[in-house]
Amino acid sequence: MDRAAPWLGLAALLLCTLGIVSGWGRSETARSGASTPATVRAQSSNRTRPAPMKPQAPAHRSAAARLPVEPFVNLFPSQNWAPPPPPPPQASNAPPAPAQPPPLPFSIGALWLDGSGEFYAVLNSQGREFPMCAACRQSGFYREGDVVLGSYRIEKLTRHEVRFLYLPMKRRQQLSLGG
Repeated sequence: MDRAAPWLGLAALLLCTLGIVSGWGRSETARSGASTPATVRAQSSNRTRPAPMKPQAPAHRSAAARLPVEPFVNLFPSQNWAPPPPPPPQASNAPPAPAQPPPLPFSIGALWLDGSGEFYAVLNSQGREFPMCAACRQSGFYREGDVVLGSYRIEKLTRHEVRFLYLPMKRRQQLSLGG
């Protein structure tokens, strides 16, 4: 019998706990919250006509059950690694940029200084050679003011560059000679 005493005490404690939780031993008026005779009479008169039923949350609802329900959140949404499309071009009210002349068709063939310090350059274009000098008096050389290839007028010839004017568009261009 010594072994049964602790188990009986545990069972009695368990029954008391269940009784307290379930409200065993309380009267009907204590469970409904009515404690005055006027409240009891009002409840008995309401029995003649049925009152609409309101769903009531049980008193023993857990804290998690009382929280508002959050919308579904996808923790692993699909992803797209493609770059975003380029933005649409913006319309501008500015006039279009003026047309540019074509690139210079010349390349440098030769550069030299004569004994008197006069500078000479030979430019190549379209399989032809165009010898130039800044202030020489020799024939066969192009000088400032002469037109080359029918479209390029020589404006200035120095040791560092040759400046041209593209005649159809009246645009200036320069060819660096590197010195």
